[in-house]
Amino acid sequence: MKVYYIYGSAGCGKTSYVFKKHGYDDVYRTTNYEFGWIDDYNGEKILFLDEFRSSFKISEVLDYLDGQPIRIRGRHYNRVACYDTVYIVSNLSLQEQYTNIQQNEPKTWGAFCRRITAVYNFDESKEIPVNKVTGKLQTKPTLIPIDDDSELPF
Repeated sequence: MKVYYIYGSAGCGKTSYVFKKHGYDDVYRTTNYEFGWIDDYNGEKILFLDEFRSSFKISEVLDYLDGQPIRIRGRHYNRVACYDTVYIVSNLSLQEQYTNIQQNEPKTWGAFCRRITAVYNFDESKEIPVNKVTGKLQTKPTLIPIDDDSELPF
């Protein structure tokens, strides 16, 4: 499972990015995080959690992002999660989510962060991910060209 966390200021293109990348047919978007949020889900491969603000209990979000088969409880009946990609989109940075969990349950916070494949700050870049902890753009290491490696000891 791939989980992408995208944040940035209002109007910077977070929501439209997901739909431009995947279209509308295979994306299940929700901004309703109350009981029954999954009721209209029909097996879409992309789960799009828009306007996310620590919106689920941490135990629930860990289950939803685990990548293992799960039945999600709905109002009238459960839904089998068939998605293999999740976008969590917010105006808040990752470090602003679940602040009480970060302080009181660091192992649980670590489990949440491990499930996230990449974090993007759309105010900075739509192509380069940021570090999950610092929020700074990740840069590729500088490679030094070697003309002749025949004398290297390894």
